[in-house]
Amino acid sequence: MASRIDGLTIRNGYAASYGTAVCLEDASMDIRNCIFENNRSGRLVRYEYSEGCFEEHWQDAMSTAAVYAEGGTVLAADCVFYGNASESTDSCFYNDDYMNAGAVKLVELQGNEFRRCVFIGNRGANASAVLLAGAEAYMESCRFKRCVAQSRGAATAMRLNIYDQETQTRRDIPSRLEMPGCLFLYCRSKGAASDVQAGTGTTLVAVCCTFAFGNSPGGNSLATGGEASIGGCAATGGIQASQGGELAVINSCCPEPLGAYGTGNIQAPPGLTPAGLLLASSPCIDTGLSSGFPQRDILGVARPSGTASDIGYHEFLDTDGDGMPDILEPGGDAAPTDDSDGDGIPNLLEYLAGTEMSSTDTDGDGIADGEELLVGFAPLLHTRIVHADSIHGDDTLDGLT
Repeated sequence: MASRIDGLTIRNGYAASYGTAVCLEDASMDIRNCIFENNRSGRLVRYEYSEGCFEEHWQDAMSTAAVYAEGGTVLAADCVFYGNASESTDSCFYNDDYMNAGAVKLVELQGNEFRRCVFIGNRGANASAVLLAGAEAYMESCRFKRCVAQSRGAATAMRLNIYDQETQTRRDIPSRLEMPGCLFLYCRSKGAASDVQAGTGTTLVAVCCTFAFGNSPGGNSLATGGEASIGGCAATGGIQASQGGELAVINSCCPEPLGAYGTGNIQAPPGLTPAGLLLASSPCIDTGLSSGFPQRDILGVARPSGTASDIGYHEFLDTDGDGMPDILEPGGDAAPTDDSDGDGIPNLLEYLAGTEMSSTDTDGDGIADGEELLVGFAPLLHTRIVHADSIHGDDTLDGLT
């Protein structure tokens, strides 16, 4: 029988190995409505050789994540993983057993499920949010926002190569990652892809996902070295097969050509708001999959709303033709010129800017969305104002000078 936790907040945990918040070994757990915040591994060590001559590197981050599980099964729903970090060490790049992730690492687990979970601002050496090592995971309607990886992507699947003591041989355990209706937004990586990276010997299935505004050296949102099936997905970066990977893509949209991978694809920017939602002019509307799509999008809108499903995680339904999706109109009939939250920004402009129509301060930085737009700040990014004067040009960012 699996253990269960529901409604817990676990924050500020620390561990040098395995789980910084939860560690499961040959055990299963059902995790519901929980928050994992600021759990981390790694400490910065500084060696002084002489005055002005020193060396710094990270230690104590071996195979870590906020939730680490090996054996058993993890079922998670409606959880938030915020600001968890596993720092990079030399060992995590050269030893499969030491690789770490910011939020979740699953090792030799089958039947894992994550539904409606949110991953925000997590950081890891080998995956910023989720790392599968010889494991399977089904991730439905999950959101990955502003996660940062030293290598690979926000969600990473890799085969696990281990030594079997009984047979005295090495064996490969493949990984499988299945993602219907997920959103990746403003994720970054120094690896091959900002959002999803699958290694050799892995299987990746992505349906009606959106990979938006990520950043990686090659400009790719998704890269696979294994077998990947992509259907009805929108990406602002490239979708690439590497290391002999087999890639099949249908009814998807991205700026890079996809014709070599399948049919029904659109080579164009997907036409998204800064929140990853579809614009009324998007080429993704009514051009997605005709079957095999999730019954509802991540906001709860039934698919399809038109002749075919829309490409990406968002199904655009605008019955009154005012440019705003019905489900986001406060009260269901608010005019685009209304200002529902009183922050000085009309509802339609809030939608186009990616800000919330029910909050005067979308990013929670204490500055109203309308004020940020007026002075040229980004209302989706936390703004910190530091006061400096002509005498203190090297202000220490304490906001006091």
